[in-house]
Amino acid sequence: MKALLALSLVLSSAAYADTLQMLEMPQPVQAHRPGTPTLCAAINFTADGRIFGTCSFWGYSTCGRYCQSPKTFYAAYWDRDGLSPTWGPVCGHLSAGLIGRQVMTYEPGFDRTNCVMNFRPTGTTVVVDGFTFQYVSARNDGSELLDLNNGASYLWTP
Repeated sequence: MKALLALSLVLSSAAYADTLQMLEMPQPVQAHRPGTPTLCAAINFTADGRIFGTCSFWGYSTCGRYCQSPKTFYAAYWDRDGLSPTWGPVCGHLSAGLIGRQVMTYEPGFDRTNCVMNFRPTGTTVVVDGFTFQYVSARNDGSELLDLNNGASYLWTP
């Protein structure tokens, strides 16, 4: 009986030998007001296995009631483990205005595929350690980028 208990403990711990790392948030960019929340979404892996994504900051606005403040979007990069975030260039701007009537403009070299805040990019869900995530992309070593609908990106390594 003790052997069965020990075997079940070993097997159950082996089932959760993977790691789930939330991508670290970069420090705010100086050009934005203090306390402005940073929101980052993973987009894909680079050719060398690092992670790239987009981060956004709310800007200042005096557009009034029912109006959404402008946002500035930056390219962002993380190391292979989802740590050590670094800033890339500004990749786009979302104008102030009513939701649905805002205009997104992209900097040269960027478009909606590499400068986007989408926490449901593929429409596919996966369950990891009992939690449901939105699938983003996979790396050749089996690691996957995952998102939660609450606006957080994760790196899952089997």
